[in-house]
Amino acid sequence: MMTNTYLPHVGGVARSIAQFTEQYRARGHEVKIVAPEFDDMPADETDVIRIPAIRNFNHTDFSVIQPIPHPLVAALEGFTPDIVHSHHPFLVGNIALRVAHNLEVPLVFTHHTKYEDYTHNLFLDGKVVKRFASHLATRYANLCDQVIAPSLSMKKILIERGVKNEIDAVSTGVSDDFFGADTDGDFRNELGIPGDAFVVGHLGRITKEKNVDVLISAAIQFINTARKLDRPQLRKYCFALFGDGPELTRVRELFDKAGLSDCYFNTGVLDRVDVPKAYRTMDVFLFSSLSETQGMVLTEAMASGKPVVAIDAPGVRDVLQDTVNGRMVVENSADKLADALFWIERQDEEKYQCLRDAALATARKFTMENSCNQILDIYQKQIDLQPPRPASFTHWAQVLHTVESEWTLLVNTLAAAGESLVE
Repeated sequence: MMTNTYLPHVGGVARSIAQFTEQYRARGHEVKIVAPEFDDMPADETDVIRIPAIRNFNHTDFSVIQPIPHPLVAALEGFTPDIVHSHHPFLVGNIALRVAHNLEVPLVFTHHTKYEDYTHNLFLDGKVVKRFASHLATRYANLCDQVIAPSLSMKKILIERGVKNEIDAVSTGVSDDFFGADTDGDFRNELGIPGDAFVVGHLGRITKEKNVDVLISAAIQFINTARKLDRPQLRKYCFALFGDGPELTRVRELFDKAGLSDCYFNTGVLDRVDVPKAYRTMDVFLFSSLSETQGMVLTEAMASGKPVVAIDAPGVRDVLQDTVNGRMVVENSADKLADALFWIERQDEEKYQCLRDAALATARKFTMENSCNQILDIYQKQIDLQPPRPASFTHWAQVLHTVESEWTLLVNTLAAAGESLVE
């Protein structure tokens, strides 16, 4: 497993790799993970090879590997993998190409991310960089033996972008500990949320690419309007945010500015064992991201019996059915999300229970066991086929070997590509 992000970094890719690795090892498979160094790394990691990296790159919580010799070759000595699985098309992903080629084993690539939505984390941003990120990821996918898309909707996008290799859609499954809507408690007492409050919740990294402005505007609008309603039985309305990120301070400022500081609750980053408790705290899960490729947090929330309100986007539309297990709005609009939240809140007890039951039924289609079986079948198919390397691989490898730094590769290739990337 070769990746640019891994624990203790908080994010969907890191969690996905950790969950699949845990499943593989439980079934007797040997797995080594190659990842950059991060702050607060565990001292006793099992079969994790860390590459020296620039931490907190460009004021983010990402690490970028350094173009210096590292002990990867020595660390892999004596380990004869049947598969190299790359989880990114850049940086460590480039090393994955070399390792798979040198070991003459199949290379599997999971296209986790719409990379063009993350270019604001670089020193350069703009339409050309976004197109470059998309084109380079597509070229990388076509150098691999097998591509995995996290959802059917993302598979369709990859085909439209020109990925020619075989693509299988396999989502990261939901672990068993997420199922059970009313077991093992929640965070209401710890956060001071009244037991009868209606809680809109969100879990994830609080970053610009997650469409945070719309998320928070929708929550504030919903709470503000709900508090003004003249109702015989006034409920308390709250927003619980489980996560951290560069936009977290701004979220607090927006709630303070709206005069709703008493309605806002945040736990920061949670240990994995506490994540199910976060979902159980909520009455509805609010999701505004347009950059996702799968509905990982959506299915986790549904496994806890929580209806979801989200914007129609890749990954979302694979799991969310409007008025069945939540509400899906077609516009990137805080007003529409707030209206959808009101629709959920206004349902009577029987209808709300139907939403919960439908959410749970959806989640059961996306269990971790099923996902693990699918990926292992893909691995075995590629091992049995042992296809020859694409002819373009040699040229790609030669290009990579002429560049000392993977980071320089990204920037310089953009400059060199120039006209070819302009649509």
